[in-house]
Amino acid sequence: MTKRKTVAFKRREALVRNKIEKRSTQYYADQDDADVVSDGDSELLLHKNLVSLGIAGGLRHLKSCDSTNDYLKTFAQSIVLRESQQHNPFVKPPSFQINPLEWLNQMAAPRALPYVLITDEQTAGRGRQSNTWWTGQGALAFSMLLDAKQHGLKPHTMAHLSLGVGFATMQALRSITEETPAILNNETENDVNATSAAASNIEIRWPNDVYVNGRKIAGILIEAPNLRHIIIGIGINTNNSATEAPEEIRDRIVTLSDVLGHEINQKILIYHLCREIMDMLSCFPSHLTELIENAEANLHQVGKMVNITHENERIIGKCLGLNPDGSLRVLTETGEKAVVSGVMI
Repeated sequence: MTKRKTVAFKRREALVRNKIEKRSTQYYADQDDADVVSDGDSELLLHKNLVSLGIAGGLRHLKSCDSTNDYLKTFAQSIVLRESQQHNPFVKPPSFQINPLEWLNQMAAPRALPYVLITDEQTAGRGRQSNTWWTGQGALAFSMLLDAKQHGLKPHTMAHLSLGVGFATMQALRSITEETPAILNNETENDVNATSAAASNIEIRWPNDVYVNGRKIAGILIEAPNLRHIIIGIGINTNNSATEAPEEIRDRIVTLSDVLGHEINQKILIYHLCREIMDMLSCFPSHLTELIENAEANLHQVGKMVNITHENERIIGKCLGLNPDGSLRVLTETGEKAVVSGVMI
């Protein structure tokens, strides 16, 4: 399938873009003013802009934490506990069953969702299959806590969600790559053309990564801490450098600052990312077909040989694209197989 959007998706995306154009323009204008005032004011502005996108819980920025996903898991548990107590005011758990930390978590849990958490330092980032995620100095560690019912998310749509978040991340990275020279740095036309070319090489890599020029720039981890909540975790190599990465992964990753030759404004990227995620979530459940088609049109592996391990099985063959359920179509020696999940080798 060629890398172009379906007509239906194009029309729908154009409508969404028109709605957010004023918000985006206002954000950049206000962002410039806020940067002059103070970083604290700039972050408050970002919080307000996220709320305007429908992220009712806004943003929380930590200096350091072990894992943004794990941090939001405790919040999800606290929300469930708090609401169960509100619905049963006369049934209180004995005080000795709640330690002070649990109580603080319960009180600090967001009152509205979606809710975004970012951190300057992630000390124990995780990927799929218990893999670790390297978070270099200046990288973006991002997690969003969602109410599953609010967005029509169900267990059988998790594969769609993973692809959708990959698509949203790809779109956000393309936007910041194309706009950074023109908006932030006033660079030359050649620089703009170069970064536009780099943006076109940003692709989804099934099942949960984003690649630039064949190297990993972002990873996605989606988790369900309970039956009510979904956590979208995204790690993006932004203002760090591949030269600082552990030697065993150095030749397999790339960072945004390496691609552009300079650092980017993280707050603008966060805004783009949240905007794209909220747009993508509007596809559930009625526009999943368009979402899968659009993800397939931007899939890194189409036409390439793939090597996948799934449980005790190894699947080797040519990637043909995606099935409507989000599984990968692989042509093997014994015929076509649908791979629902697995690890790329």
